Amino acid sequence: MAHSILESGLRVTGLTSSDGKPWHMKADYQLFNEGKPPDTGTVEEWWAGPDNWRRTYVTKDTTWTEWSQGRAHQFQSSKGFYYEYLDLRVAWPLIMPMYQTRNFKPEYPMDFKQVSAGVTLNCVSVIKPLRYADGLNPDFLFPKLCYDAGHRLRFMGTSDTTVTFNKYQMFQDRAVAYKMEVIVLGEKRSSADITLLEPLGPDGEALLKPDEKAIPQPFAIQVWDPQPVPVYQVAAVYPMAALQNHQLGTVMVPALIDKDGRVKVTGFPPNLLAQAAADAIKRWRYEPYKVDGETVEAATRISYTFDGYPFVPQTGVKVAAAGGYDPRRDPENDLKDAIASATQAHKRILLEVGGDWCIWCKYMDKFFDAHHDLQAMRDSNFVTVKVNMSSENSNVDFLHKFPKIAGYPHIFVLDADGKFLQSQDTNLLESGNGYSAGKVRDFLTQWKPS
Repeated sequence: MAHSILESGLRVTGLTSSDGKPWHMKADYQLFNEGKPPDTGTVEEWWAGPDNWRRTYVTKDTTWTEWSQGRAHQFQSSKGFYYEYLDLRVAWPLIMPMYQTRNFKPEYPMDFKQVSAGVTLNCVSVIKPLRYADGLNPDFLFPKLCYDAGHRLRFMGTSDTTVTFNKYQMFQDRAVAYKMEVIVLGEKRSSADITLLEPLGPDGEALLKPDEKAIPQPFAIQVWDPQPVPVYQVAAVYPMAALQNHQLGTVMVPALIDKDGRVKVTGFPPNLLAQAAADAIKRWRYEPYKVDGETVEAATRISYTFDGYPFVPQTGVKVAAAGGYDPRRDPENDLKDAIASATQAHKRILLEVGGDWCIWCKYMDKFFDAHHDLQAMRDSNFVTVKVNMSSENSNVDFLHKFPKIAGYPHIFVLDADGKFLQSQDTNLLESGNGYSAGKVRDFLTQWKPS
């Protein structure tokens, strides 16, 4: 029943449909912010199809326009305008109020309830939506939707946001709400009223063509679009100040994926965690993003989580050329061989845990290559064993015998017989953008055989 109600609402509600006739709409909007006088403006749209339209915002300070000439061909009149917020709070709820329903898959179980709000509403929602959110906010992906007896959407709600739709009128066989309000945590954030709605005339069709000075835009990846596929990832370096203050959390880094799969960070990181994530993400690579078979520049937001556990690349992500961390190796056998060698040569053992995805693991290899004296000091006193940690092989059972690891690379010092001696956080051996020769020398001196 819930899925049936959802489908009925899609057939009736909103201005957009795959077979809809062209139209022209104009609306007044207000934006509210903490008791200040509201920001007012108008939004006007000329629409000839889901991927063929023009939208213009007029505020007290500026006039700004975006055009769509196809899914992969978007244009703007200028940069720096906060259109994303206006799209989310004004245009989308007015024009396509059920845009989030494309996240509702037929196989997802849904709940149905009838509630009374002056009229009887049929409300539907996804059951346990977190399991389908793939790390994103399930509130945004799967709101509760409530319809009246005419299958018109009257209410959309999440844990903190409510959107109401009123003053419905029929237009071209579609039910259109002429009044919309957005309420967040009990406070009104935006409202809009349609003042003009009419079929698109010949003059309007001419406006759909972008101006000569219009700026081409990358394809903006939405949560319902296929997500970019990473082919190479490196871990972020946990900032020392954030580590000391026990800062954890997920940051979203705005980025542009070029046609060759390289990544450009497009936003200013607001804090230490975001800066650290951005520094790593700039080194990531993706498969070229395609829209309808065409390779395009793609704008997206890449999430990175600092949760106190080591970063592991996504399953299936390819890694750089081998640097000694081989996921096919058995660390138990490698350790047995190391114990035999260390016992015979009167050395100790360094277990270096990391992966070829780990940029600081590569820094450590380059550090010893550049410091021959320290490399000789290490090799004359220790047998080094590299233990792989990646999505291909995390070696959990082997590493479970040792203390918890905070980041990579990590070094465990063992005696010649394999007895655990020291768990070394290599962050403490760093200096600036690399490792400190003095700190590494002190570490090797402290733990070399007596």
